[in-house]
Amino acid sequence: MSLAQMQKIRLVGHDTERERVLTTLQGLGVVQISDLTSKNEQFLSGFRPKPPPTNQIESKLADLRYALDFLARYDTEKKGFIQGFFNLKELIRPEEIERIARAYDYRALCQRVRDLDQESIALQAERAQLEARRAELLPWRELSLPLEKLRSTQTTALILGRLPQESLSRFQQAIQGQLAEIVLLPGEDKTTNYFYAFVLKDSEAAFERVLAEHGGERLPDLPQEARGLPKEILSQIERRLSEIDARRQQLSQQATALLAEKPKLQALYDYLYNEYLKAQAQARLLGSPHTFVLEGWVRQSDFERLQ
Repeated sequence: MSLAQMQKIRLVGHDTERERVLTTLQGLGVVQISDLTSKNEQFLSGFRPKPPPTNQIESKLADLRYALDFLARYDTEKKGFIQGFFNLKELIRPEEIERIARAYDYRALCQRVRDLDQESIALQAERAQLEARRAELLPWRELSLPLEKLRSTQTTALILGRLPQESLSRFQQAIQGQLAEIVLLPGEDKTTNYFYAFVLKDSEAAFERVLAEHGGERLPDLPQEARGLPKEILSQIERRLSEIDARRQQLSQQATALLAEKPKLQALYDYLYNEYLKAQAQARLLGSPHTFVLEGWVRQSDFERLQ
């Protein structure tokens, strides 16, 4: 394969034409602009780098990217083969893109997206916490004592545990004489017994050892702030989970409604990204108070088109 012949170019122009020249070159897409900021030539001694600020553009691009990524989660429309292959966007005329860039209130939409996303994340976190609490309480659903009554005292330790059904009789015989009172709880699991026991603190370690020897385990203590009957608490949890699911469904519908704005967001993102690329290109140029100088490379076959 033969290498394409390249032609070096250098443009010097009035500074008022800098933006137009870069826009034209960007549209042609045939020039690779060189970085002049590190060059040391006599001709360039009177020119200095004049990099434009890009912080605002980068901030806008970040906001738009966040909004587009968020909306993509709710965009379930099936694309046709051609559209999916080429990732085609809804066509918007250049003058319409210019109008969107000038007048579109994307900030309000981006803020709305952030509000929806943050509320959704908060609800998801709350749901995970409630599910964990529900799993923690389910074994004690049939407990007839309020949870605030199940607390260790100065002389006794409350132990929550579970034990295989097949080991129950042997375990009960093994702990006789340790002054432990075991209360078994009814449940749907016929292979495992859940229980709570009040054990003298002097016998706590021995009780745990015997429990482990019979295939059982001590379960974590219930939260100190837990109050009321487990069955009532579980009912409250179920109600709150239903409320969370309903609210998340509302948020999903509101996010789906915002998909109508997606073409404008994409158009604005592309417009600003092109502006960002132009700013990067400008950072490679040198300038004086009234002129600029640009240097780059173009294929020999494209040189006539560039002229």
